[in-house]
Amino acid sequence: MRNKIEYNYSLLSKYRSEIMGIAALCIIVFHSKSALNNQINNQSFLFFIGQLNIGVEFFLIVSGIGLYFSLSKDNFSFKQYYLKRVLNVYLIYLLISFPLVLFNCIAFNGSVFDFFTDWTGLGFFLGKRYVFGNHGGWYVMFIMIMYLFYPIIFRIQKFLEKKRIDLIVLIAFVIIYILLCYYVSLRYNVLFNKYEVAITRIPIFIIGSYIGKLVYNKNRFGIGTKIIVIVGVVLYILLESYDFSFVLGRFNKMLLSVSLCLFYVILRSIIKIERIYKFFSFVGSMSLELYLTHNLANEFLFRKGHCNNIIEYVIIVAISFVISFYISKFRHRITSK
Repeated sequence: MRNKIEYNYSLLSKYRSEIMGIAALCIIVFHSKSALNNQINNQSFLFFIGQLNIGVEFFLIVSGIGLYFSLSKDNFSFKQYYLKRVLNVYLIYLLISFPLVLFNCIAFNGSVFDFFTDWTGLGFFLGKRYVFGNHGGWYVMFIMIMYLFYPIIFRIQKFLEKKRIDLIVLIAFVIIYILLCYYVSLRYNVLFNKYEVAITRIPIFIIGSYIGKLVYNKNRFGIGTKIIVIVGVVLYILLESYDFSFVLGRFNKMLLSVSLCLFYVILRSIIKIERIYKFFSFVGSMSLELYLTHNLANEFLFRKGHCNNIIEYVIIVAISFVISFYISKFRHRITSK
């Protein structure tokens, strides 16, 4: 008799690298949409490609889970925590962005101020969205802020856990936050649009931290988990079908991303395609480098971030894989010391 598979949240940690690889691949395909628009007339296919920016949500869920584990360690050190994040994320961003930003400043007569704000990513806070394109620096600056404040979020979460009201507070927070964002988007539309790409992703990061508790405690998949998997997909389809995206925007993908991560864990245990899983894991080991390299190259080489030739975009991605592989080797070397 075949043994029944028991699913629990710890599998999200076990397959963390694979999920990050899938996230990176989703973003890469998503960024190809401008090139595909000129060569494909199938609107359903293009709509699907346009939804693959959900890869960012996957990244944030995994980040939230990882941070919960980091702060739960008995030997936790604030110094090591912040140093590791700077080396793992911000230093790599500076390394990758430097030659492209410098090239554009020289080629297009950018000022020293333009170079500094584009290179460091500070242009995002200034609302300028970069002189030479809206590149991946927004994500780096956003996630670094999340890293900065996460110890506070973690303390609040642990306090709520002891009171056994953490899930109730989380649900209330998400609902209030969505309503608040909707209000701000109506009242201060221009300002909101400058930062919505990051602001609307805060709840999914905190949800990822909550999932981190379930992963840490190795909670089993119960009826609630199965409901989330189904409801996340159904709700997303309904919202998109009735065109409610003008109200919820990126929030449409919030619950869906959780559903898909959980569904992947279930699907992976049923379907055995190890070569594909190893490929996902390989991509996941250099996911940040790949995300930044292909995004920065696409944005800066085409200035407006719209490559209109799919062959050129594929070449960019192929070169990005090679560069990312070696940069990830460098990152692992400096962070393992």
